[in-house]
Amino acid sequence: MDTLRLGISVGTMTWMAQGDRLEAIHLERGLGPESPSSAPRSGVLREALFQWQHYLKAPDHCFDLPLAFPGTPFQQKVFAALREIPPGTVWTYGDLARVIGSAPRAVAGALRRNPYPVVVPCHRIVAVGHLGGYCGAVAGPMMTIKRWLLRHEGVKGILSS
Repeated sequence: MDTLRLGISVGTMTWMAQGDRLEAIHLERGLGPESPSSAPRSGVLREALFQWQHYLKAPDHCFDLPLAFPGTPFQQKVFAALREIPPGTVWTYGDLARVIGSAPRAVAGALRRNPYPVVVPCHRIVAVGHLGGYCGAVAGPMMTIKRWLLRHEGVKGILSS
């Protein structure tokens, strides 16, 4: 498995690829390198790095990478719907549930298992009146990353909660 480790001002992302598909992205507390120490070996990670750098300059960029998409058919349905949410836009868990014909709690469960945060933009899902959670957390470093991503995309208002 090939990996790419990148730092952002609020944490570290490790992108993992197998063959020509992105397998997962892990977000962590603590800072990593702002740029990779060496060029990624796999083509998909080179493309991921290019698209990430583009996203940093143009927050309206929508990622288009080949994904392995593990998970149940329901999780895949949730992930597909997430990719349709434009940058700078937030939906509630209920909004997403209505779009796919499900329930907000089921949507939240699928979001906790999203293997591609940022690329499959679960940070754009919020609760009614507050930020909700991110990557299974409701406080701490993951919420700091969610706020950073939403600010980067120009979202205002809800970020203070």
